[in-house]
Amino acid sequence: MKRFLIKFLLFVIVAVIGYTAVLLWSGDHLSPRWKKNLFYNMPSQGYMYTRLKDADTTKNLDILILGSSRAFMGYDVRVFNQSQYKAFNLGSPAQSFIQTELLAKRYINRFKPKVVLFDVHPDLFNNPGVESAIDLASNAPFGTDLLQMAIKVNNIRVYNTLLYSMYRQLFFKNNSYTEPMVKSYGDYIKGGSVQPAPQDPYKAPAVIKPYAMEVDDMQLKAFEQTIAYLNENHVKYILLQGPVEKTEYLTRKNNHQIDSLISSYGTYYNANKLLNLPDSLYQKDGKHLNQKGIEVYDKFIIKYLKDKTEL
Repeated sequence: MKRFLIKFLLFVIVAVIGYTAVLLWSGDHLSPRWKKNLFYNMPSQGYMYTRLKDADTTKNLDILILGSSRAFMGYDVRVFNQSQYKAFNLGSPAQSFIQTELLAKRYINRFKPKVVLFDVHPDLFNNPGVESAIDLASNAPFGTDLLQMAIKVNNIRVYNTLLYSMYRQLFFKNNSYTEPMVKSYGDYIKGGSVQPAPQDPYKAPAVIKPYAMEVDDMQLKAFEQTIAYLNENHVKYILLQGPVEKTEYLTRKNNHQIDSLISSYGTYYNANKLLNLPDSLYQKDGKHLNQKGIEVYDKFIIKYLKDKTEL
């Protein structure tokens, strides 16, 4: 039995070393079509690499913005700055609450914001978090919190990407990299926001089958832990649901229940009920505003900040 255990242990060690060697070699030499379970995403379409570099040199904010692409393409820090609010946008593509919790815990004490604008898109309550986990694993400096996030998401592509990213950081392979500030997706704005690229002529959305939004226990727990962390650090926060295309919004059968859930955690505003923005003028696509819509929405939020808070 002892000899068997020793042989098994040696097998495991050799297998781990071999797997790691093949993974790292694949990441450096193979094209994406041959590495389906390694999706190293640096730089990402959503500018996460540059955003985090930017965040590491920023302190003492009035406003911190958290959320998914509806956040970084829905809240333009320039609009807030024009109203004398120093803002930073930590939104990222498909950012689920698991990633929001990590980012909040990494940056709240650095930023010391007076208020957090937390864009809570209902779909995130049932988002597996894989896309955003890969984005963070690829672009964020390694820490044990990234490993904990990977374990929560528990996806082979996330584990592989994190391991490969650790290797690249360990050997300083990204040190000379500078990310382009203009991409087909949109242009990066210092402070974390992205200005959407000019859009094609607006097209009416296709008919979407009505569906009920679901709530995953793990994502709900991460959302609750983020709120608890903000409360523990005495940071004011406002929960927001930014505008989406009317067809997109009305196909959700349980908007009322989701609103009730979100509002139970603090001050909450659903802009789909408060603003009437014609889709053809203000929407880039079903879930994102165009630049004109962003500016109208952000000025609405700023008016609230001036009227209702101590900022």
